[in-house]
Amino acid sequence: MLAAALLAGSAIASRALQRATRGLTAAARAEWEGRRALGEVLARWDGAADSLVVGGWLDRPLPASTGAGPALVARARLRRLTATLYQVTVSVQVGTRPSTLAQRQVRLLLARAKTADSAATAQTPSPVSRWSVTDLQ
Repeated sequence: MLAAALLAGSAIASRALQRATRGLTAAARAEWEGRRALGEVLARWDGAADSLVVGGWLDRPLPASTGAGPALVARARLRRLTATLYQVTVSVQVGTRPSTLAQRQVRLLLARAKTADSAATAQTPSPVSRWSVTDLQ
């Protein structure tokens, strides 16, 4: 009886460890895919993003990630905050509902200089650096 109890206990512990590992792997994948998607949005910057009105937003389609593992769904939204500031928000979901394994949301604040001519639109926006505590006072 003791052997059966030890066997059942080790099987339960093994299953819990497997679930925890799958959750941690999915969380790391969601984080990585979110950062990759931010780079994709920056790489495909176009005139539609520059022509947004202040307060306007634009949903960006992101290509499906090819790879082993659970399905991955990623969405990007570009919002214009001011004449020169933009916010990119990427939402990533690993696994399909109702069995979602991980969800992450990554945001990036971008600055883009105003341009007077259309030839300068080839410049890409640059991330805004973090503010230090002394800058906020």
